[in-house]
Amino acid sequence: MGILKAGAVYVPLNTAYPTERLKFILENAGANYLVYTGESIINTFDLGISNSWSFDACKAASAQNPGIITAPESPVYIMYTSGTTGKPKGIAVCNRNVLKLVFEPGVIAVNASDRMLQWSNYAFDGSTYEIFGALLNGASLQLIKDEWASDAAALSGVIHNEKVTVSFITTALFNAFMDTAPEKLLGMRRILFGGEMVSLPHVKRGLEVLGNDRIIHVYGPTETTTFATAYPINSIENGRTIPIGRPLANTRLYVLDAGGALAPMGVPGELLIGGDGVALGYINNPELTSEKFVVNPFGQQSDDRLYR
Repeated sequence: MGILKAGAVYVPLNTAYPTERLKFILENAGANYLVYTGESIINTFDLGISNSWSFDACKAASAQNPGIITAPESPVYIMYTSGTTGKPKGIAVCNRNVLKLVFEPGVIAVNASDRMLQWSNYAFDGSTYEIFGALLNGASLQLIKDEWASDAAALSGVIHNEKVTVSFITTALFNAFMDTAPEKLLGMRRILFGGEMVSLPHVKRGLEVLGNDRIIHVYGPTETTTFATAYPINSIENGRTIPIGRPLANTRLYVLDAGGALAPMGVPGELLIGGDGVALGYINNPELTSEKFVVNPFGQQSDDRLYR
């Protein structure tokens, strides 16, 4: 919050990453400062940044809001994902992208009365929905310990005891919830999950225990700011898979054939995503940015882009 109030951009680092990966991220992003939480962490990594501030030292600074205003297209964070070559790709996400996600009016909307589970590591884009979705809508954010993140029994206990109402989890963890104690999720208003093929038996179990209008299958790459589509699961048709759903608000989806034309219904093609969630592009990688972020041939404005 301090970084954003200062009008700067944050680059989250996952301390589970090897030192060389962290060094690449810092160099690629052009990081000026490093904020860390403990001396043991900074001593573990030789990251080569002289301007390093401990969080304890930062707490002694002024708490007054400096009143700096940033533009809708100003970057908020740079989040890194692994590229096909193994080198991390830094994706720059702006104010407009985040606001589009967290003020979504549809099935993934967050209400002021909600209690959001922050399951995602802050170096993973799911945290954008959790942190800003909760705090910018006046909701509560329930933090967890690292070791609970993959423990379905521990997490379901937290969800039940802390009266969590909204969460995003991976498909694998959703399946684990359904295999252990799905009844502990009865207090939840929305359970968002995604990331891999849906297991129909597990969704069926979820519907039996939780009922309709609670289980939401979501999809979206980091380049389109966490979620681009959503599908409320209220029934399972025989022989059908669960789709990724329909576009969220201010989002457009196109399925194009090999020639770049709109593919007919039922014909396989390439998915391109447009709208206010499309990120600014890749940091210091203009070639890949121009390849993946393309002008929308169906758009009304020259700056309308699609992510391939």
